[in-house]
Amino acid sequence: MKNSSHRTFFFGVAVGTAFASFIGSIFFLNSSAAFYGNARNTVYKTSADDFDKFHIMNEIEKVSDGEEAGDRNMANISGGDRTSIVDERNALRENENTDESKRNTTATMVSMKFLDLQVMTKRALDKDSASPPLPPETLGAFIHIGKTGGSTLSRLLRNGCHSWVKKPCTKEADLPKSLESAISKLTTYYHTPDFEGGIFGQKGLEDNHQIKPYNFFVITLRDPLSRAISSYAMTHPVRMATEKGFKRDKERVQAHRDMYSCFDSLEEYVQLLANFTDYQHNNWTYFHQQNDCASVAKTTLHHVNTPMGHSFWDLREVLYKIHKGLANKAILVVRTEFLWQDWVSANLWLGDEDDLYYNKDIHFRNSKAMKLPINMELSEEGRMNLCVALEKEYRLYLKLLVVSVNLSEEDAQESLDIARKNCPWLALELPSIGTIETFDVSKSRSWNF
Repeated sequence: MKNSSHRTFFFGVAVGTAFASFIGSIFFLNSSAAFYGNARNTVYKTSADDFDKFHIMNEIEKVSDGEEAGDRNMANISGGDRTSIVDERNALRENENTDESKRNTTATMVSMKFLDLQVMTKRALDKDSASPPLPPETLGAFIHIGKTGGSTLSRLLRNGCHSWVKKPCTKEADLPKSLESAISKLTTYYHTPDFEGGIFGQKGLEDNHQIKPYNFFVITLRDPLSRAISSYAMTHPVRMATEKGFKRDKERVQAHRDMYSCFDSLEEYVQLLANFTDYQHNNWTYFHQQNDCASVAKTTLHHVNTPMGHSFWDLREVLYKIHKGLANKAILVVRTEFLWQDWVSANLWLGDEDDLYYNKDIHFRNSKAMKLPINMELSEEGRMNLCVALEKEYRLYLKLLVVSVNLSEEDAQESLDIARKNCPWLALELPSIGTIETFDVSKSRSWNF
């Protein structure tokens, strides 16, 4: 991460070394447009008129095929010779399929509608066009998974605050409009408790996506083992006591103390996760009353709502809210371990052309700097227990790395290497891009992706 004492501009060279082998730089110039689709390292380059024809034909096909009519499309279908558009589009598709310099083993899996999406986002960012829609009716959603660096990134979003907070929530002085990123302009921010909604009557992620489906998702990720450890520390009553107002909420204080009385240290917590599947679903308070601390610990990773809230809202729980049609949406990810690199590549994919802005005066949260009397030592046996408990979460995490449109294969491999180092017992592999997997949230809830 860049030192917050300096004002830093991030350049497009961070998009990925995979581009460097066959392209120098790509810019939109006057009447021609060069779109780079870093979806699996594929570069697409053609004129703006050609992309308009791509978009028109996709819209015609969507209507004729009865696909979702509620997507947040920004261009209307009007006029034109359908036959000539079909012929020209097929010719361009054929050129893409036969040009080996623009392909790798997975690039052919990229859907043409992601090209259309890049046209849509580029148009929305055009200074001469109308302002992009405001939350929650934006083209995309920014999904902040807890303990992944999302609080830091939220400072770079004009509307990066909870659904019930008045917008904009970032001052013009902190984020000038002229330097606002594509992600800031084009997404609605979601973090717990916004996933579920109901706070002050606000709709959650699931409801908003059903009313007008989002076209893309920016998801913050972190290696699941590191995230789980951070989640444990985050909600420990010793750390929670540093939160303003926590001590005044006596019921909340008592809940945290009760749960953590079973595992005051990280090692105690992970040892209780042994035989993780030997578990009967119930509320954590029931197990606490029965003095069954092993089951209390297991509830935190079995999708039972506990004071360890970030563990509950993991990838499987959050993405279940939007799982219908998710395989047909563009997914961009920002990994904690490569935060600024991914932030740059995601914004460039969406259409940012210029330098990305970072304000040194914005206050960023750094939980690592907090010195707390919490024993965070972890034995090999304890780490293995935690890894086994996180096996299903790792599968979805790796799936998202593979399908993300802003990461290269080398990027995904880097994260896999970290995962293998953290959890060597799981024999982790990157899934094939076209593989459909089933992800369980609970015994009664599962989804395919």
